[in-house]
Amino acid sequence: MTADELRTALEAGTTLRAVATSKGVDPQVVVDAIVAEAKTHLDAEVTAGDLTQAEADTKLADVTTAATALLDSTAPVGGPGMGGPGMGGPGMGGHMGGRHGGPGRPDDDADDAAGATTTTTATTTATTTG
Repeated sequence: MTADELRTALEAGTTLRAVATSKGVDPQVVVDAIVAEAKTHLDAEVTAGDLTQAEADTKLADVTTAATALLDSTAPVGGPGMGGPGMGGPGMGGHMGGRHGGPGRPDDDADDAAGATTTTTATTTATTTG
């Protein structure tokens, strides 16, 4: 399944969970891939001193919640929500705010890259493992 085919299925009202299942992919694999990408990004932010470990842990929990909710969403990955403007709501605030839905830092380009990585991960996981 290509990324375009996935987008078409989602736009037609099929959930990401249903698409993954129809391709023989455990939906939890999609969530795990998104969370792993976010964890890598957040770990780098902690190492750089941009976040405390407690802040990163809170944000990772938020990503886990959002990624799980994404399974039952029909919004195309990369549209409003994960990888687009906001994480499916008003944003997570703090550092991952700004272009992700809340007030952020001037250097939110790093967060934009994380959003793009998350979008790519979800699409790649759903399209290449099935």
